[in-house]
Amino acid sequence: MISDKSTIIAICPPEKVIEAFAPYTGETVKDLGLHMTLATLGDLKDEDVSKCISLLHEKAKTLKAINMTFEGEGYLKLPDGKFALVALANGIGLDMWRYELASVLKQEGFLNSEIDGFLPHITLSYSDQNDRLLPASFGFKAFTVDCVHFLRGSRMKIPIFVGGKDVGHTATERQLSAPGGD
Repeated sequence: MISDKSTIIAICPPEKVIEAFAPYTGETVKDLGLHMTLATLGDLKDEDVSKCISLLHEKAKTLKAINMTFEGEGYLKLPDGKFALVALANGIGLDMWRYELASVLKQEGFLNSEIDGFLPHITLSYSDQNDRLLPASFGFKAFTVDCVHFLRGSRMKIPIFVGGKDVGHTATERQLSAPGGD
């Protein structure tokens, strides 16, 4: 069970991408919701939530929307010996988004971990073995991302839009068919 104070900054894919990954998504991941973690803040104090969100809003004004694709899949071996099936993501500017957002959080004392070492992915499931990959025919979706989310526990999900926008879509699907398809 996730703590009500456990906080991350993440990209949440659009509904069509979530639906496409549904057959490969484990129950633990479904409970948390598919997302790509950009920064883990741990258990954030209640009194720090507003300041943290305000800092992210200010920094997000300087960022531009990015086009994301899923380039493949793989497994990450976890410290407990289990494996995480992941969809590998790519987007020009994604590394800068993460760096800029994490830097402002680190500067203000909200982020205690290192900023480098980012492997953009969405975890789909956890397993004791690494024998389940997505089918070769799986059409990875491409989409535009114009916001990140402040996620706290399982109840708080606040969109933070880039470029000074305050309304819009969290992520919009740009391509409905598999690459090379109709």
